[in-house]
Amino acid sequence: MYEKSEAQRSFNRRFAKVFAGAVVLGVVAIAAANEYDKAHPKPAVRYMNEFTEHGKCLDNTPYDPDKGASLTVDNHILTVLPRAANSYTPSVLQFVVGHNDIHFSDHQTGTLLVDAGCIDANSGQ
Repeated sequence: MYEKSEAQRSFNRRFAKVFAGAVVLGVVAIAAANEYDKAHPKPAVRYMNEFTEHGKCLDNTPYDPDKGASLTVDNHILTVLPRAANSYTPSVLQFVVGHNDIHFSDHQTGTLLVDAGCIDANSGQ
C-alpha cells in the first residue's frame, strides 16, 4: 500500500482545516444574510406585512398582491397597481419606503388608507 509522506499528511491536515473554516464561514454568512432580511424586509414584503396580510385593512381588496395587484419599486417609491381600476378604486397607491418605515406619498393614497381603516385620520401616518 502507498504510504503518504509527512509533508503530504501535513498538507492534508491544513487543507482540511481551511476547508472546514470555509464551510463555517459560509454558514455564518448565510445566517447573517437571513437575519438582515428579517430585520430589513424588502419594500413589497413590508407593504404586505403592514397592509394586506391575514385580515389587515387592504386584505382581499384590489390592492392585495394575492388578488392580482402588482407592486413595483423605483427609487424608494413603492407603487401598487390594483388588479382592476374603477370609480371606487383609484388607479395607484404610492408609498415612500425608508430604511425602517413605509408611509404614503400622496393625498389620494392617504385618503384611501384612512377610509380603509389602515391609519388614523388624526395621526397622518
